[in-house]
Amino acid sequence: MIVLMRLFPKDKGDAEEIWNFVNQRFSAPSAKKVRPLFSSMQTRARFVSLFIEADDIERIGDVLVDDIGACPQIVDTRTMPLLKMAFLPTPKEKPKRTKRYSVMVRCRPKEYYSVYRKVLDVQPAPGIFATFVAFLIGDFDVMVSIVSTSQKKVREYAARNIWKLDGVEEVKIFPIQKSKLLIAEEDWQMLQRALLYVPPWAGDEMKDTLAFGFHLTEEDIHLTGAMRSES
Repeated sequence: MIVLMRLFPKDKGDAEEIWNFVNQRFSAPSAKKVRPLFSSMQTRARFVSLFIEADDIERIGDVLVDDIGACPQIVDTRTMPLLKMAFLPTPKEKPKRTKRYSVMVRCRPKEYYSVYRKVLDVQPAPGIFATFVAFLIGDFDVMVSIVSTSQKKVREYAARNIWKLDGVEEVKIFPIQKSKLLIAEEDWQMLQRALLYVPPWAGDEMKDTLAFGFHLTEEDIHLTGAMRSES
């Protein structure tokens, strides 16, 4: 199981302290049988996110009590399990200046899976592409990680590919200021291969234009990968 923890500061100045705490605390292997994957901080410092993999949900409780509770700047938390997490192929030729965005979608229960699958199958457009998609348990139902050259393109992506889907009731876009990988790159690549998804548009004729690996810049993590379509 992979969970997303959002860690909220009392004020904006505390977010950087939380960021430093998380990256120091979770950069070493844990004895709690959890595996920290990566962290990110939302633009305008509204919260810090921590992605953790654990075989037992009880271990997440241990992290909340023993680790998260040790940071005085954290005044509130949200923990959301990620289900059916799937990584996507991305264009080999990526724009040099991009940022990552989390697009959170709330929809009617009977449309959960339909929305998830349709978002997975969206083809990249110039300057914007999805890197992974997952179900959420919490305030939102589907999460899409987007890399784009501008927030305007992300809004257009949401309007064109998400808002028009049956059952969608709310879409929120969270710009990510920075991210940090907390596991070795080879371990991250193994996780990607375990969660591969190749959508219908990524056929043999496009394989030379697509990347199925890991891309890292100093400012951000571009999460990539692939998994076979069920169709």
